[in-house]
Amino acid sequence: MPEYDGILALDRMERAVWKVKDRLLRATAALEDAKVPYAVVGGNAVAAWVEQVDETAVRATQDVDLALRRADLELAKAALAKVG
Repeated sequence: MPEYDGILALDRMERAVWKVKDRLLRATAALEDAKVPYAVVGGNAVAAWVEQVDETAVRATQDVDLALRRADLELAKAALAKVG
């Protein structure tokens, strides 16, 4: 396994996936606490569906995509700012 700065590449890949998962969990918790309706969309939504069919086919995504009502945008921004 190739190394990069003394860290195995596989460890770096795993850490990247966990960072996205953490971001998703923090964002959705913040929106729920603020009572802002939302939907997870994009790569994370696809991964959740694919995992139900074939977990070996799940692929990582590097971002968190959420859909919400335009009327809730300012409230969502304030809630998300609290969790970084």
